[in-house]
Amino acid sequence: MKPPLLLDKPYAVYAQENIVYGLFNNTLNLTCEVEANPPPTIKWNPRNVGDIINESRHKSVLVLNMTEDTPGKYQCTATNELGQFKKEFIVEIGTEPEPPINITLIEAKPTSLEIEIDMPNITIMEETNMEPKWFVIEYRPVRKEEGEWYSKIFNIGSEELLLTDLKKNTKYEIRVATKNLAGLSDYYSTIFETSLAASVHMSSSIFIVIVNLTILLTFRLWMA
Repeated sequence: MKPPLLLDKPYAVYAQENIVYGLFNNTLNLTCEVEANPPPTIKWNPRNVGDIINESRHKSVLVLNMTEDTPGKYQCTATNELGQFKKEFIVEIGTEPEPPINITLIEAKPTSLEIEIDMPNITIMEETNMEPKWFVIEYRPVRKEEGEWYSKIFNIGSEELLLTDLKKNTKYEIRVATKNLAGLSDYYSTIFETSLAASVHMSSSIFIVIVNLTILLTFRLWMA
């Protein structure tokens, strides 16, 4: 026998920021996701603005087209017979971040590529909150038919930017964008190739032994 389901009024399970930024002429998603039993009814205010995608009875997404008239306050309300939950969003138009200016290959191995990304010198007022915070790195093998992009996100300032689980001796198309709270920059693209075999690093102690053996063998041949 299954235990009875607990009844509860709506409460949030996804904490999207109250202030949300979008890029001009792009789309912006506002997500209202709650847990409740019985399942809630979710409504958006103001009405008839944007496209509403109800992914489930507990999750609703308002898709806005960012224009000059879009900034303002939006509210989702989730209601069931036990109560309601309200979430307010303040939408603002943000600034597109500057893209990377160069990608350098640090080390190529059979199954990985370590890269370094150069950023332009940017001076941004702190109160704008639009400085780039992340690198979005997408990569795929170079083929005649374009394949699916793989994606990784790194914090800007990460000590190591490493792409792993790659195929050996394979060229990869790599593109990098910066990301801030409003969205993505343009991509900077390049091509790097994984190595055929792992590089061999010889320790100094082994090297000394080999040198000594070589000298000894040479001396014996000379004395013979």
